[in-house]
Amino acid sequence: MTLLTVDSFPVEQVVRALRSLSLSDKALMMLQAHAMAPNRAMSRLELAKAVGGSSVNVCNSVYGTLATKVANAIDPKLRASWKPDRGPQYDFVLFLNHAPARWAQLLPDDQDPWVFVMRETFARALEYLDIAPYTSLDPRVAKQVKAPATRDIEEETSEDPDDPAPSDAMFDIDSAHAELDGLEDTEREAVILARMGQGVFREQLLALWKGRCCVTGTSVKSAIVASHIRPWRDCNNTERLDRFNGLLLVGTLDRLFDAGLITFEDNGDIRISAKVPEQERTLLGLSTKMKLREVTPRHRPYLAYHRKHVFVDA
Repeated sequence: MTLLTVDSFPVEQVVRALRSLSLSDKALMMLQAHAMAPNRAMSRLELAKAVGGSSVNVCNSVYGTLATKVANAIDPKLRASWKPDRGPQYDFVLFLNHAPARWAQLLPDDQDPWVFVMRETFARALEYLDIAPYTSLDPRVAKQVKAPATRDIEEETSEDPDDPAPSDAMFDIDSAHAELDGLEDTEREAVILARMGQGVFREQLLALWKGRCCVTGTSVKSAIVASHIRPWRDCNNTERLDRFNGLLLVGTLDRLFDAGLITFEDNGDIRISAKVPEQERTLLGLSTKMKLREVTPRHRPYLAYHRKHVFVDA
Protein backbone atom coordinates (compact mmCIF):
# COMPACT_ATOMS: atom_id res chain seq x y z
CA MET A 1 0.00 0.00 0.00
CA THR A 2 1.22 3.52 -0.75
CA LEU A 3 0.51 6.90 0.80
CA LEU A 4 -0.42 9.56 -1.73
CA THR A 5 0.26 13.28 -1.43
CA VAL A 6 -1.28 16.21 -3.26
CA ASP A 7 1.71 16.08 -5.61
CA SER A 8 0.38 12.73 -6.87
CA PHE A 9 -2.49 14.53 -8.65
CA PRO A 10 -2.68 16.99 -11.58
CA VAL A 11 -2.99 20.59 -10.46
CA GLU A 12 -6.27 20.85 -12.43
CA GLN A 13 -7.81 18.17 -10.21
CA VAL A 14 -6.67 20.00 -7.08
CA VAL A 15 -8.14 23.26 -8.41
CA ARG A 16 -11.50 21.57 -9.03
CA ALA A 17 -11.45 20.14 -5.52
CA LEU A 18 -10.74 23.55 -3.94
CA ARG A 19 -13.52 25.17 -5.99
CA SER A 20 -16.00 22.69 -4.55
CA LEU A 21 -15.19 23.65 -0.97
CA SER A 22 -16.35 26.45 1.28
CA LEU A 23 -13.21 27.45 3.18
CA SER A 24 -13.44 29.19 6.53
CA ASP A 25 -11.94 32.64 7.05
CA LYS A 26 -9.30 31.16 9.34
CA ALA A 27 -8.37 28.53 6.77
CA LEU A 28 -8.00 31.18 4.05
CA MET A 29 -5.88 33.38 6.32
CA MET A 30 -3.64 30.46 7.25
CA LEU A 31 -3.22 29.40 3.62
CA GLN A 32 -2.35 32.91 2.49
CA ALA A 33 0.20 33.38 5.25
CA HIS A 34 1.72 29.98 4.56
CA ALA A 35 1.88 30.35 0.78
CA MET A 36 3.52 33.78 1.00
CA ALA A 37 6.05 32.85 3.69
CA PRO A 38 9.70 32.52 2.61
CA ASN A 39 10.10 29.05 1.11
CA ARG A 40 6.41 28.43 1.93
CA ALA A 41 7.70 27.30 5.33
CA MET A 42 6.15 27.98 8.74
CA SER A 43 6.09 26.17 12.05
CA ARG A 44 2.82 25.16 13.65
CA LEU A 45 3.03 27.99 16.17
CA GLU A 46 3.71 30.53 13.41
CA LEU A 47 0.71 29.23 11.49
CA ALA A 48 -1.46 29.46 14.60
CA LYS A 49 -0.37 33.05 15.22
CA ALA A 50 -1.28 33.93 11.63
CA VAL A 51 -4.93 33.39 12.57
CA GLY A 52 -4.72 34.90 16.05
CA GLY A 53 -4.00 31.70 17.97
CA SER A 54 -1.36 31.16 20.63
CA SER A 55 -0.99 27.37 20.59
CA VAL A 56 0.07 24.73 18.06
CA ASN A 57 -3.34 23.15 18.70
CA VAL A 58 -4.94 25.97 16.70
CA CYS A 59 -2.82 25.02 13.70
CA ASN A 60 -3.58 21.34 14.18
CA SER A 61 -7.31 21.98 14.27
CA VAL A 62 -7.60 24.47 11.39
CA TYR A 63 -5.07 22.87 9.07
CA GLY A 64 -6.13 19.34 9.93
CA THR A 65 -9.77 20.06 9.09
CA LEU A 66 -8.84 21.95 5.92
CA ALA A 67 -6.44 19.29 4.68
CA THR A 68 -8.98 16.53 5.30
CA LYS A 69 -11.60 18.40 3.26
CA VAL A 70 -9.17 19.00 0.40
CA ALA A 71 -8.03 15.38 0.30
CA ASN A 72 -11.58 14.05 0.39
CA ALA A 73 -12.64 16.46 -2.36
CA ILE A 74 -9.77 15.30 -4.57
CA ASP A 75 -10.56 11.63 -4.05
CA PRO A 76 -12.92 10.25 -1.35
CA LYS A 77 -11.06 6.93 -1.52
CA LEU A 78 -7.86 8.51 -0.19
CA ARG A 79 -8.82 7.85 3.42
CA ALA A 80 -8.45 4.11 2.79
CA SER A 81 -4.76 4.61 1.96
CA TRP A 82 -4.00 6.04 5.42
CA LYS A 83 -3.72 4.01 8.59
CA PRO A 84 -7.09 4.29 10.35
CA ASP A 85 -5.58 4.73 13.83
CA ARG A 86 -3.49 7.79 13.00
CA GLY A 87 -6.23 10.31 12.27
CA PRO A 88 -6.76 13.15 9.80
CA GLN A 89 -5.12 15.85 11.90
CA TYR A 90 -1.84 14.03 11.42
CA ASP A 91 -2.13 12.33 8.04
CA PHE A 92 -3.87 14.88 5.89
CA VAL A 93 -1.72 17.83 6.98
CA LEU A 94 1.19 15.84 5.51
CA PHE A 95 -0.94 15.26 2.42
CA LEU A 96 -0.59 19.00 1.72
CA ASN A 97 2.82 19.66 3.28
CA HIS A 98 6.31 18.34 3.71
CA ALA A 99 7.46 18.24 7.35
CA PRO A 100 11.26 18.49 7.43
CA ALA A 101 13.26 19.22 10.56
CA ARG A 102 13.48 22.95 11.07
CA TRP A 103 16.59 24.58 9.63
CA ALA A 104 15.91 28.17 10.71
CA GLN A 105 16.71 29.53 14.16
CA LEU A 106 13.87 28.97 16.61
CA LEU A 107 11.96 31.96 17.90
CA PRO A 108 12.13 32.43 21.71
CA ASP A 109 8.59 31.11 22.19
CA ASP A 110 8.64 28.55 19.36
CA GLN A 111 10.30 25.26 20.24
CA ASP A 112 8.59 23.23 17.51
CA PRO A 113 11.41 21.26 15.82
CA TRP A 114 9.52 20.97 12.53
CA VAL A 115 8.23 23.28 9.84
CA PHE A 116 5.50 22.68 7.31
CA VAL A 117 6.59 23.35 3.72
CA MET A 118 3.60 23.65 1.40
CA ARG A 119 3.79 21.13 -1.44
CA GLU A 120 4.29 22.36 -4.99
CA THR A 121 0.98 21.28 -6.53
CA PHE A 122 -1.05 22.82 -3.70
CA ALA A 123 0.84 26.12 -3.95
CA ARG A 124 0.21 26.19 -7.73
CA ALA A 125 -3.51 25.52 -7.22
CA LEU A 126 -3.83 28.37 -4.69
CA GLU A 127 -2.21 30.75 -7.19
CA TYR A 128 -4.54 29.65 -10.00
CA LEU A 129 -7.58 30.40 -7.80
CA ASP A 130 -6.15 33.78 -6.68
CA ILE A 131 -6.16 32.61 -3.07
CA ALA A 132 -2.45 33.30 -2.65
CA PRO A 133 0.48 34.18 -4.93
CA TYR A 134 2.94 31.43 -5.74
CA THR A 135 6.30 31.47 -3.90
CA SER A 136 9.17 29.34 -5.19
CA LEU A 137 11.56 27.42 -2.96
CA ASP A 138 15.23 28.15 -2.43
CA PRO A 139 17.16 25.32 -4.19
CA ARG A 140 18.61 24.17 -0.88
CA VAL A 141 15.15 23.87 0.65
CA ALA A 142 13.78 22.20 -2.48
CA LYS A 143 16.54 19.63 -2.23
CA GLN A 144 15.81 19.01 1.46
CA VAL A 145 12.12 18.27 0.91
CA LYS A 146 12.49 16.47 -2.42
CA ALA A 147 10.53 13.23 -2.27
CA PRO A 148 8.71 10.89 -4.62
CA ALA A 149 5.00 11.48 -5.13
CA THR A 150 4.22 8.26 -3.27
CA ARG A 151 6.04 6.56 -0.45
CA ASP A 152 5.69 3.15 1.05
CA ILE A 153 3.61 3.01 4.18
CA GLU A 154 6.51 1.29 5.95
CA GLU A 155 8.44 4.55 5.70
CA GLU A 156 5.90 6.15 8.04
CA THR A 157 5.38 3.41 10.59
CA SER A 158 6.58 -0.12 11.08
CA GLU A 159 4.05 -2.93 10.81
CA ASP A 160 6.58 -5.59 11.79
CA PRO A 161 6.24 -6.58 15.46
CA ASP A 162 9.87 -7.68 15.36
CA ASP A 163 10.92 -4.17 14.41
CA PRO A 164 9.16 -1.80 16.83
CA ALA A 165 9.52 1.89 16.09
CA PRO A 166 9.43 4.90 18.41
CA SER A 167 6.16 6.81 18.36
CA ASP A 168 5.81 10.07 16.49
CA ALA A 169 5.81 13.23 18.63
CA MET A 170 3.47 15.21 16.37
CA PHE A 171 0.95 12.38 16.31
CA ASP A 172 1.10 11.98 20.11
CA ILE A 173 0.54 15.71 20.62
CA ASP A 174 -2.29 15.82 18.11
CA SER A 175 -3.95 12.83 19.77
CA ALA A 176 -3.89 14.61 23.15
CA HIS A 177 -5.70 17.63 21.67
CA ALA A 178 -8.63 17.55 24.14
CA GLU A 179 -6.43 17.13 27.22
CA LEU A 180 -4.11 19.96 26.21
CA ASP A 181 -6.87 22.42 25.40
CA GLY A 182 -8.00 22.33 29.02
CA LEU A 183 -4.68 23.71 30.30
CA GLU A 184 -3.46 27.24 30.82
CA ASP A 185 -1.15 28.43 28.03
CA THR A 186 2.05 28.14 30.10
CA GLU A 187 1.30 24.63 31.32
CA ARG A 188 0.12 23.49 27.90
CA GLU A 189 3.37 24.60 26.29
CA ALA A 190 5.38 22.91 29.06
CA VAL A 191 3.54 19.63 28.50
CA ILE A 192 4.03 19.83 24.72
CA LEU A 193 7.71 20.65 25.10
CA ALA A 194 8.07 17.71 27.48
CA ARG A 195 6.99 15.36 24.67
CA MET A 196 9.88 16.72 22.61
CA GLY A 197 12.33 16.38 25.50
CA GLN A 198 12.60 20.13 25.96
CA GLY A 199 11.59 22.90 28.33
CA VAL A 200 11.01 22.51 32.06
CA PHE A 201 10.98 18.70 31.84
CA ARG A 202 14.48 18.56 30.38
CA GLU A 203 15.79 21.15 32.83
CA GLN A 204 14.44 19.15 35.77
CA LEU A 205 16.07 15.97 34.48
CA LEU A 206 19.37 17.73 33.96
CA ALA A 207 19.22 18.87 37.58
CA LEU A 208 18.13 15.47 38.93
CA TRP A 209 20.82 13.54 37.03
CA LYS A 210 23.45 16.27 37.46
CA GLY A 211 23.67 16.88 33.74
CA ARG A 212 24.87 13.38 32.88
CA CYS A 213 23.43 10.39 31.04
CA CYS A 214 22.01 8.18 33.75
CA VAL A 215 23.71 5.10 32.25
CA THR A 216 26.95 6.14 30.56
CA GLY A 217 27.67 9.20 32.67
CA THR A 218 28.52 11.44 29.72
CA SER A 219 27.91 15.15 30.24
CA VAL A 220 27.83 16.12 26.53
CA LYS A 221 24.42 17.78 26.57
CA SER A 222 23.93 17.72 22.81
CA ALA A 223 24.13 13.90 22.94
CA ILE A 224 21.67 13.51 25.82
CA VAL A 225 17.91 13.11 25.36
CA ALA A 226 15.27 13.70 28.04
CA SER A 227 13.15 10.57 27.72
CA HIS A 228 9.90 9.63 29.46
CA ILE A 229 9.83 6.24 31.19
CA ARG A 230 6.08 5.82 30.98
CA PRO A 231 5.46 7.11 27.44
CA TRP A 232 4.07 10.64 27.19
CA ARG A 233 1.04 9.37 25.24
CA ASP A 234 0.10 7.06 28.16
CA CYS A 235 0.45 9.69 30.89
CA ASN A 236 -1.80 12.30 32.43
CA ASN A 237 -0.48 15.86 32.35
CA THR A 238 1.02 15.61 35.85
CA GLU A 239 2.99 12.49 34.91
CA ARG A 240 4.18 14.16 31.70
CA LEU A 241 6.02 16.77 33.77
CA ASP A 242 7.16 14.50 36.62
CA ARG A 243 10.96 14.44 36.71
CA PHE A 244 10.86 10.93 38.20
CA ASN A 245 9.14 9.78 35.01
CA GLY A 246 12.25 10.66 33.05
CA LEU A 247 15.71 9.42 32.18
CA LEU A 248 18.61 11.28 30.60
CA LEU A 249 19.95 8.92 27.95
CA VAL A 250 22.43 9.21 25.12
CA GLY A 251 20.75 9.09 21.73
CA THR A 252 21.17 5.38 20.95
CA LEU A 253 19.92 4.26 24.35
CA ASP A 254 17.01 6.70 24.14
CA ARG A 255 15.86 5.25 20.79
CA LEU A 256 16.17 1.68 22.04
CA PHE A 257 14.32 2.53 25.27
CA ASP A 258 11.53 4.34 23.40
CA ALA A 259 11.16 1.37 21.04
CA GLY A 260 11.01 -1.06 23.97
CA LEU A 261 14.21 -2.86 22.98
CA ILE A 262 15.81 -2.16 26.35
CA THR A 263 14.37 -1.56 29.80
CA PHE A 264 15.63 -1.37 33.38
CA GLU A 265 14.99 -3.38 36.52
CA ASP A 266 14.13 -1.78 39.86
CA ASN A 267 17.79 -2.07 40.89
CA GLY A 268 18.85 -0.29 37.69
CA ASP A 269 20.16 -3.32 35.78
CA ILE A 270 19.56 -3.16 32.03
CA ARG A 271 17.41 -5.78 30.30
CA ILE A 272 18.00 -6.18 26.57
CA SER A 273 15.30 -7.53 24.29
CA ALA A 274 15.92 -10.88 22.63
CA LYS A 275 14.94 -9.08 19.41
CA VAL A 276 18.36 -7.38 19.44
CA PRO A 277 20.80 -10.01 18.10
CA GLU A 278 24.09 -10.50 19.89
CA GLN A 279 26.16 -9.13 16.99
CA GLU A 280 23.97 -6.02 16.88
CA ARG A 281 24.41 -5.46 20.61
CA THR A 282 28.14 -5.12 20.10
CA LEU A 283 27.66 -2.67 17.25
CA LEU A 284 25.25 -0.63 19.37
CA GLY A 285 27.60 -0.61 22.34
CA LEU A 286 25.12 -2.50 24.51
CA SER A 287 26.29 -4.54 27.47
CA THR A 288 24.45 -6.52 30.13
CA LYS A 289 26.71 -4.74 32.63
CA MET A 290 25.01 -1.41 31.93
CA LYS A 291 22.73 -0.03 34.61
CA LEU A 292 21.09 3.16 35.83
CA ARG A 293 23.39 5.08 38.14
CA GLU A 294 20.55 5.52 40.63
CA VAL A 295 16.94 4.42 41.08
CA THR A 296 14.66 6.04 43.67
CA PRO A 297 11.36 4.62 44.94
CA ARG A 298 9.55 7.23 42.83
CA HIS A 299 11.14 5.87 39.65
CA ARG A 300 10.00 2.30 40.25
CA PRO A 301 6.29 2.52 39.34
CA TYR A 302 7.24 4.12 36.03
CA LEU A 303 9.92 1.49 35.37
CA ALA A 304 7.40 -1.26 36.15
CA TYR A 305 5.01 0.23 33.59
CA HIS A 306 7.76 0.35 30.97
CA ARG A 307 8.73 -3.29 31.58
CA LYS A 308 5.11 -4.43 31.34
CA HIS A 309 3.70 -2.26 28.55
CA VAL A 310 6.60 -0.98 26.44
CA PHE A 311 9.41 -3.55 26.60
CA VAL A 312 9.32 -5.98 23.69
CA ASP A 313 10.77 -9.47 24.23
CA ALA A 314 10.47 -12.89 22.71
